Amino acid sequence: MELIKVRGFQVAPAELEAVLMSHPLIAAAAVIGIPAPNPLDGELPRAFVVRKEGNDVDRPSENQVKKYAAKRLAKYKQLAGGVVFISDLPQTASGKYLKRDLRDLYKKTVTSSKTKV
Repeated sequence: MELIKVRGFQVAPAELEAVLMSHPLIAAAAVIGIPAPNPLDGELPRAFVVRKEGNDVDRPSENQVKKYAAKRLAKYKQLAGGVVFISDLPQTASGKYLKRDLRDLYKKTVTSSKTKV
């Protein structure tokens, strides 16, 4: 079982994903741990979310998703690493999400933002 270590607490991504999947406008969600700005804090949960099809008015924003999760989770389990909306989650033939690919996507984002300085 994969765990995210947040300030000494162990957080199960599956728990956060279940909360996100209970949102009526979210089609799919996967959560990974990303490095916290302060190394003593360990990791922060970051969600990759696929919105349900529909009009743009009903599409939840990052802030709305974070607030939705915050109402249902302990403070240390909240999505402090952010929410990223993507069109599709990478998955295996059996339907399991490829979190390794999401980590690679995060690393590319961080690397490209550092090189733009």
